Amino acid sequence: MLRDFEGDYRLSNELLEAATVPQLRNRWCSIHAKGWALDPVIATLTQGRRYRHAMGFEIGERVRCTRDTEANTEARTGVYPLVE
Repeated sequence: MLRDFEGDYRLSNELLEAATVPQLRNRWCSIHAKGWALDPVIATLTQGRRYRHAMGFEIGERVRCTRDTEANTEARTGVYPLVE
């Protein structure tokens, strides 16, 4: 649940002006901004060959790394150099 803190400009103001709500479970913004844009480029560059997909998660984001491994396929292997 959003907490509406007092201040000159609150998060609730921004959300109302943008006609949006925060994403708590699904990361639709990430999918639009990154996944849908990068997937065709990666497919073109790799042409079905195996590749390592380096992700910039930092050391405190091990849960994100674990969750990202669910996107691994026969061709794609996620790697996490900042964690490693």
